[in-house]
Amino acid sequence: MYYRIKNDEYVISFAYGRYITGSGGTDKAVLDQQHLFNASGISYIFFYPASKINKFLKFHDGNMWGIIIDGEDKGLLSTNEIIQVLCVFQTKEKKLCGVFIHHLNNISLRELERILDAIEGQIFWYLHDYMTICPWGGLIDSEDHYCGSSFPCNEKCRNCEKFVRGGRIECKSLIYKYADRTIFIAPSEAAKAEWGKTYKDLEDSVRVIEHKIPVGSYIGNQTLLKPEESIRIGFVGYSRNLKGWNYWKKAVFAAHNADKNEVFFQFGTTQEHIEFVKEIPVDFKKSGMSMTDVLRKGKIHCAVLWSVWPETFSFTYYEAWASNCFILTNRASGNIAVQVEKNGNGFVANNPNDLKRLLCDENQLREMINVYRCNGKERPDRLIDNDEIKLLVSAQRCKVRMDTKIEIIRRLKHTLLNVVYFADERIKRRNGGRRKI
Repeated sequence: MYYRIKNDEYVISFAYGRYITGSGGTDKAVLDQQHLFNASGISYIFFYPASKINKFLKFHDGNMWGIIIDGEDKGLLSTNEIIQVLCVFQTKEKKLCGVFIHHLNNISLRELERILDAIEGQIFWYLHDYMTICPWGGLIDSEDHYCGSSFPCNEKCRNCEKFVRGGRIECKSLIYKYADRTIFIAPSEAAKAEWGKTYKDLEDSVRVIEHKIPVGSYIGNQTLLKPEESIRIGFVGYSRNLKGWNYWKKAVFAAHNADKNEVFFQFGTTQEHIEFVKEIPVDFKKSGMSMTDVLRKGKIHCAVLWSVWPETFSFTYYEAWASNCFILTNRASGNIAVQVEKNGNGFVANNPNDLKRLLCDENQLREMINVYRCNGKERPDRLIDNDEIKLLVSAQRCKVRMDTKIEIIRRLKHTLLNVVYFADERIKRRNGGRRKI
């Protein structure tokens, strides 16, 4: 049970799953953060909840974690073993500079609390979503709809299958238990405002640090559309109803059936296929600018970012902005709507149902795109990581308290467990599959 890190300083981080294989916005934020710290000579140790190795070997008590060190999968370990590993690092004069909590989904709060209790020092708690308000759905009900920024209760949530009636909102207790040594990090002013609707007394503890900083000026993809030219329209993001997929489907079918001079694309991940919509896969792990690159290459005139819940940041907005796409969104999309109005690079509809009307009015859409391209609005050439969080961490030092010992039998179990884990990994890779934990 020996782990090695390259650097004398390190941070630890928690989220719902393996960011090195994941495709969500939180996965991208964690990957970027790992690269940022590694480039500064700080190691990045990441833990995620592990529920199984395969269909035969499962874990039910919530105290098993996967560990990734500086982007390399290092297997599995228990909560007690995490604490012991941190203590071993401390005896070797490795300095823990901070604890990052990115996402609570599927994490046992009891086990996380045990780890936090063993550490004296600064916690950086990211407000990527709203699991800290509603641990069962993150303000998304069982119908995949946004249900409003307020704590769960019987009156509000009685029809939601995710809601545990009479259940205690443990994450709220966790937030307040460590509030005096926590800096809450909001990726946008919009996210801070939304989170503050429920945690009003913690507003002064929230610091806004945007994930990316736009730099330079992109001069491509700005030629005015000709009257006979097809409008190239892309749905940017994965095909989830929360991202507006149902509204997109209705709108593109209506425009296609009306024979509008429009060509449709879908950029990202989708499990649902539409014959006349060209699908373009995008993998941000290959390049941080991958979405921007494909939007530029495809000369997309209009990007549809139709989220129907308050996005805390939205990487796709900034990537579409850097591609000089005219952006269609709606009032419910959180930071997307805020940024579109701030930067003047799109249209914010008052009602999600308006997308059908917008795509079916080809002439109006063409005019809006051309007006935008004539107005000389700045758009970034590239997006770079915001290193402000690194400056906050550099001054921190944490201490780990060891209150448990790992017996020899537990060491043997840990070794055998990881032999099975990595053997299963090799089988999955050989079969071309992707293991899910």
